[in-house]
Amino acid sequence: MNDLAKVEAEALPEPAVVVEDADKLPFEPSPEDRQRVKYLAIAGTPASIMRMVVFSPYSGRMLSEADFKKVFAREIAIADAEVNVNAVSGIIRAIEEEKPWALTFWARTKMGWIETQRHEVAPAPVILNKEQSEF
Repeated sequence: MNDLAKVEAEALPEPAVVVEDADKLPFEPSPEDRQRVKYLAIAGTPASIMRMVVFSPYSGRMLSEADFKKVFAREIAIADAEVNVNAVSGIIRAIEEEKPWALTFWARTKMGWIETQRHEVAPAPVILNKEQSEF
């Protein structure tokens, strides 16, 4: 028995409603289900693993992978984009507030600025004649 089959067989929640032909009823995910799937999608979790946290309230079983992908297609598709929007919004707010870290980040990543460290060594003094030499 593979790991997925073990998960499906062990400790499944009790169905909220006992219904005959439960597998034929349409699944309507709760807002909590959608949020959970979105967070897992952001983390790069494959659908085969994500579906382990969502159960049908009628049968108490996990959705098939195909059904899972169909029901949560939007959450899976836009998860990364939502995080990117939130991250960029935070950076823009920090730039508007003139926070040094944000200004430096923007200058380096968008304006191509770089910091360099130069160690300049002064040239040896030029000795013009023997009288100027200490030796």
